[in-house]
Amino acid sequence: MLPSWLRGRTAADWARDATDRWIVLDLETSGLNASVDRILSFGAVAFVGGDTIVVGDAFECVVGHGAATSTAENIAIHGITTAQQRGGVPIAEALSAFDAWRADAPIVGWHIGFDLGFLRAAGYAVANDAALDIAALATLAFDGKGGDLHDVAARFGIAATARHNAAADAWMTAQVLQALMRQPPMKGSNSFKALHRLAAQSRWL
Repeated sequence: MLPSWLRGRTAADWARDATDRWIVLDLETSGLNASVDRILSFGAVAFVGGDTIVVGDAFECVVGHGAATSTAENIAIHGITTAQQRGGVPIAEALSAFDAWRADAPIVGWHIGFDLGFLRAAGYAVANDAALDIAALATLAFDGKGGDLHDVAARFGIAATARHNAAADAWMTAQVLQALMRQPPMKGSNSFKALHRLAAQSRWL
């Protein structure tokens, strides 16, 4: 059963404008290989107008697979216990709830291709032109020397509230995106299509 805060919610509940709303997504997984590992949790928050994080427009869900899918070493990293994994929301329900909340908004994230691979393996495909890699924007902003998410966050004075927690990492990623939007060459280019073109350019760096 879905958590009570997710039941029955639709796009209208947040009075959102899908043309101006992006989803900052992070997943925790049982490993790095989407063909054999599984999604353990979702964390996501809305980013509106090219500059605003909407804290009340967020999605968080622990996924259950009927049995623990993580090793003890993996659990030590993400902190999602065996009991939580067994008692989480079934993946089909989690994906359905996420899809309803997303409402076709573009998805952004740090090395978002990793997350999209796991979503695709679970049966949820996102078009390439509806996904944006924030790491690619950081590469542009710092002349090819962006570093990892926490390195870039530290450059902007953004503190980590937790590591390897989907909701906390989504929140940090959204703050990094907000800061990057004020840096050249992103400054003034707050349309998703414009940023998507800039991200593609970073492949040459």
